[in-house]
Amino acid sequence: MIERLSLEQIKSLDLDTLLSLKEMIAQSIELLEKEKEELQLQMHKAKKIQKFLS
Repeated sequence: MIERLSLEQIKSLDLDTLLSLKEMIAQSIELLEKEKEELQLQMHKAKKIQKFLS
């Protein structure tokens, strides 16, 4: 949703909409951080397996 808004459109939004967008962005960041942690864990496991196999 937000990627389709221009700066001018964002400037004209009301406070409730801006707060909703802020919450959506915060949730997206949280999900991305969780995914990053999971990927780091998987990479660590893969490196252990690779070390074991070599």
